[in-house]
Amino acid sequence: MTSSEPSAPSPLSARRNSLVLIVYTSAIFVSALLLFSVQPLFTKMVLPRLGGSPAVWSVAMVFFQSLLLAGYAYAHVLMKVRNRLIPVAVHLVLLVVALLMLPLSIASGWGTPPSSGYAIWLLGLFMVSIGLPFFALAANNPMLQAWFVRTGHPDGPDPYFLYASSNIGSFLALLSYPVLLEPMFTLHTQNLMWTGGYGLLIQPVSYTHLDVYKRQHWTRWTWPLIAVLAVALTVPAYGTGTLNAWLEDNRVALAAVPAVICVLLAVGLQANRWKVATVVALALVLIRVYPADEGRVETVRSFFGVHKIVETPHGQYHVLMHGTTIHGAEKILNDDGTPVTGRPEPISYYHKDGGIGQAIEAIRSRKGGPIRVAVIGLGAGTLTCAAQPGENWTFFEIDQTMVDTARDPKKFSFIQSCMPDLQPVMGDARLTFAKQPDGIYDLIIVDAYSSDAIPIHLATEEAMAIYKEKLAPQGAVVMHVSNRHLELASVVVGIADENDMKSWVYNEDSGRDNEYIFATNVVISAREEADVGTLAANSSWALTEPEDHQRVWTDDYSNVLGAVWRRLRDGE
Repeated sequence: MTSSEPSAPSPLSARRNSLVLIVYTSAIFVSALLLFSVQPLFTKMVLPRLGGSPAVWSVAMVFFQSLLLAGYAYAHVLMKVRNRLIPVAVHLVLLVVALLMLPLSIASGWGTPPSSGYAIWLLGLFMVSIGLPFFALAANNPMLQAWFVRTGHPDGPDPYFLYASSNIGSFLALLSYPVLLEPMFTLHTQNLMWTGGYGLLIQPVSYTHLDVYKRQHWTRWTWPLIAVLAVALTVPAYGTGTLNAWLEDNRVALAAVPAVICVLLAVGLQANRWKVATVVALALVLIRVYPADEGRVETVRSFFGVHKIVETPHGQYHVLMHGTTIHGAEKILNDDGTPVTGRPEPISYYHKDGGIGQAIEAIRSRKGGPIRVAVIGLGAGTLTCAAQPGENWTFFEIDQTMVDTARDPKKFSFIQSCMPDLQPVMGDARLTFAKQPDGIYDLIIVDAYSSDAIPIHLATEEAMAIYKEKLAPQGAVVMHVSNRHLELASVVVGIADENDMKSWVYNEDSGRDNEYIFATNVVISAREEADVGTLAANSSWALTEPEDHQRVWTDDYSNVLGAVWRRLRDGE
């Protein structure tokens, strides 16, 4: 008599099923982690060279999304092949060939971007630089899920639970980059870590593919092999020091990163999905809460965000806002309700008694005559009215809608009244300003740091080197770093010091917010003390040394989270 009850799986079969599940889940997790972490990594690598113009970010988005779709299509076509050996061989060869192209780098030999066909040129540069590794990763997860069905695992007929592993890897990559990777590692180190992760991924992927045909088991040598492979892929790139020195320098990171990842995974896997969805929805609602507008509001949208031109009650002021941050203001009516006549007075951050106004006057007095000035960031055009007759002021702006807004006399009259023939240099200032002649500017004003999102590539050691090259003898660089969320004065002091420049910091509140004259945080940097004129002896300007424990921002390293922490710590 035979029993109708199904026989229990053998211990060997149970062990194999557990191993298959672990390998597939971990491979999909790592693949998603690498896929989504490479996007901020590579775009940050190209930022100093290509700038942050809309064309660059639009092409980057199109490139990554198109290649992601192409990877899915490739996986779909490959899985239609009846001979199962061909997809395995093709994809493994693709992964290995892509590995040979690492670490990531910007392809050389592409020269200067063309004046026409820029988008096609960018797509080609991205494709040659990162196309193959990203394409291989994009195809990985759909192929792994299809192969999981063929393993004979009890959960094989319904592999969609593997999306959880993929989603966790994706979210972890996006969250960990600003919180862990960017503050702790240079771009070079991040690149090497990513390359090591890609190399490690090939082994479990190889196992998952081969398991389709052979029900083989990992041996006791598997984990030692992974450890050896990790060292082989990572350590040789650090050729400037010994292995022991490298481990000593990075011991905290090496211990902290895996620990944090494990904690996040544990929390993520056990969190109630409805609670997570509720928290995310609430965060999306509260992440940008605009104050109630009591006057008339006009909205201007561009690639760089949503700007509002607010007319205060009774029309006394016109205010330019980006989110909840004020970028400029103009007084339209006097207190008695009569129209303001004559040349508009610079207010908001640009009042003559504020940091920027004092710096302009100090350089003008030190030179004893008209000055030549470069201003990065147009805003409402306020600084056009800081210029005096006979002076040469050049403005650099990336957002055409800002130029249109500042030119419109119904919104702001600074340009119309003070510099009607203004022709700003359009484009990313890191690129356009570098093309200016050397040694011609008495003063360079960088006014691009009041927003929540800042152009990091304009505040690095390499960027300050460009500013210094453009300075005339005894010239100075003024960086406007008023920001509610980020402490940036110490960043400027550090990058100036690396370029053998001294820095004075101004941070005072005017106490006149009701007049739209605000507190300003400004740093002026120059080669010698005499170059800043009377500011060197002004008690409101403090000669400041760089912080010993604070790493200097470069094109290879920046730490936005650290700037946020310093602002919170200082309680400002």
